[in-house]
Amino acid sequence: MAEEIVVVKFGSELITDQNGLNPEAIQGYVNGLCKYHEGASLVVITSGAVATGRHILSENGKDNTKFSDQQRAQLGGSVVFTAWQSAFERAGHMAGGLLITHHDLTLSAESNSLRNLLQRNISSGIISVINANDALNLAELLQLPAGADNDALASHIARFMHATRLRLFTLGGGIVDDTDQLVELVTEQNIGSVTDMVSQRKPGNGRGGIQNKLASAWDYVIHTKGIAEISKPDKLMGGNTQTVLRSIAC
Repeated sequence: MAEEIVVVKFGSELITDQNGLNPEAIQGYVNGLCKYHEGASLVVITSGAVATGRHILSENGKDNTKFSDQQRAQLGGSVVFTAWQSAFERAGHMAGGLLITHHDLTLSAESNSLRNLLQRNISSGIISVINANDALNLAELLQLPAGADNDALASHIARFMHATRLRLFTLGGGIVDDTDQLVELVTEQNIGSVTDMVSQRKPGNGRGGIQNKLASAWDYVIHTKGIAEISKPDKLMGGNTQTVLRSIAC
């Protein structure tokens, strides 16, 4: 039986609030994931470095308009990684933070090194917590097919690791149609119409919106025949208002 690898992605709005980083929320996600995916190998893609850095600057009385997102990411990145590591440690698991660059994903030598590291972590029971290295190479990450957002990064890592499942968690939950009805399933039969529908909508805050989530999730599905999901996290991590994406050609 093939090893089950699950890649999960959390956006900034899920791990930060008006007070900055929210460690209690992260702990809740970790507790739910460890129970729901017991026996599977987890890889976590996290956002939140820029938002956390913005709050750190404000707490120190700094004018945020004088700092770049790269500087905010530098300030917030280690704080975000530490919160995830501490949460997994309290749940009885080892976790380590990893910043990913464009070269890590696209250059042969670097990508092989990254794949080997992630596989060794899985074999050793270490949960990899990954974020794009916004502090250094935003321009390089923009070269990726779906852009420089962590939805695209999660999709790329899931393909890269031959993951069996990709879960993109978002505050808004799954995709709804123009009558506010949940689109429960996306396959080859309706991906075109769903893509056209969401393309007419305004993008959300940050670099990733529902358009990027749909594109990233479907890119994973067509390349791996795995199952992808866009949903709102719940305490049990089964996911609320869930849109599932899969290939009916499997």
